[in-house]
Amino acid sequence: MEKKVAIIGLGVSGLSVLREYICAQEHEDLEIIVFDEENLGTGLPYQKDDKSLLLNQTSATMSMDPINPLGFVDWLDETLEIQDASGHHIPRTIYGQYLRDYLNKLIQKGNITFVPKKVSDLTIIGENEYKVSCKNDSYKVNAIHLCTGHFPYKDPYGLKGKTEYIHQPYPVESRLFPLLGKDVNRLAIVGTGLTALDIMLYVSKTNKDIQIHFISLDGAFTSVRGNIVFSKLHYLNKENISNYIDSYGDFIPLNQYIEWLMLEGESNGIDVREIWQNLGGGTPKGIEMDFRFLNELGIFQGIIHQLDDILPLIWDSLTNDDRNTFLRMYGGKWHKFRSPMPQKTAKKILELCADESIILHKNIQSINYIGNSFEINLPTEQLHVEYIVNATGPETDVEKAKLQDPFLFSLLNKRIVEKQMYGGIEVEWPSQSVYSSKYGVLNTLKAHGQLVGGIQYGNNSMGMLSRSAVMAVEHAFKFIKEEETNGIKNI
Repeated sequence: MEKKVAIIGLGVSGLSVLREYICAQEHEDLEIIVFDEENLGTGLPYQKDDKSLLLNQTSATMSMDPINPLGFVDWLDETLEIQDASGHHIPRTIYGQYLRDYLNKLIQKGNITFVPKKVSDLTIIGENEYKVSCKNDSYKVNAIHLCTGHFPYKDPYGLKGKTEYIHQPYPVESRLFPLLGKDVNRLAIVGTGLTALDIMLYVSKTNKDIQIHFISLDGAFTSVRGNIVFSKLHYLNKENISNYIDSYGDFIPLNQYIEWLMLEGESNGIDVREIWQNLGGGTPKGIEMDFRFLNELGIFQGIIHQLDDILPLIWDSLTNDDRNTFLRMYGGKWHKFRSPMPQKTAKKILELCADESIILHKNIQSINYIGNSFEINLPTEQLHVEYIVNATGPETDVEKAKLQDPFLFSLLNKRIVEKQMYGGIEVEWPSQSVYSSKYGVLNTLKAHGQLVGGIQYGNNSMGMLSRSAVMAVEHAFKFIKEEETNGIKNI
């Protein structure tokens, strides 16, 4: 009997899952049904957009092919004749082209049905049997992968719906271009992360007369990408973690990880404590400091980057007290080191700061909408701007996200999924099987990407999303095949 698998959403996570099932089709009678309304293969981040928006990772880390780590680099050479691109930051829209090409090759190999509709509901019929509902249609399947991508954007100041407020900025080119032709003197960007930098790059290129005000709580950008060096990890590795757990139990103290990180730095000739305290500040002065120590910074960032594969393992081995301590004391700065900006972007920031084309503000208190403009209340002044662009990023709390997402609301309401205290939903790790308070562990209902961010800490890198799909699909297959022997049992 032919088995049917549903993939809901086809961004990077969905494309990775599709890749694994296409490989499985060579040995199994399997139909893959893909549900997505738009941006097939690219998701929100890599859709067609302005070329000033760059990947924050180098090309050598962005391959979709788990067998060939330089797959994207090879594609750039063969398709666009861009040579020696391993260490370069390529425009996001070009990476989107690579993903679409990758999707087209998969389509030629597999038995795939595309449903260009938004999924509205999901019903559990029996063991390893589900009904996926769309407008005017429903589909029975044996396994589902929830690859729904980013949650809806946050709206921390209640501005959604105001004409001069751009709530979700992507694609930047179409969302922002109409306002840039108007008589705009001041634009505020809420947030200072990589999305905020995308907006800055596009606005500064398109209309140099607009003064950009960054408003946030800490008034700082992320760190500058140093001269990355990858070396073997001697302390922070799976073997050390496994040996410690075998000797002392299921949990590893946060202080032990800090000690291993310090030793990792020593073995690579850097003082982690000095780097942590003095680099990655994200202010103009902090950016200048980063440029003075690009080699040391690159070694540290190289260590952090190589932790991608074991970050979920580390997170799983911490007690909740240690998790809370990490988030409170180190989480913000850790993210700045882990998601650095390209050096080219950092140089642009310094250039724009020098002539006051951009200004950073911290400790934002409130924003009031007055007529056709905004009043931003800061500790010592009031700032007035004509437009505000939201760059705070997506929600992580599913209880807040569900208010803008009817499908997520339905899943939570029917207790098919449960809120995870650190973000996203509860899943069994590393299988990524959804945990339901009503149905227990659902071995053929898998969640990916931001949906499992609370369990799989730091899983926003392309490599981790791709590799985790391998484990999830392999695990789901065990239960799909088991059904052939046992038959479907009612829950």
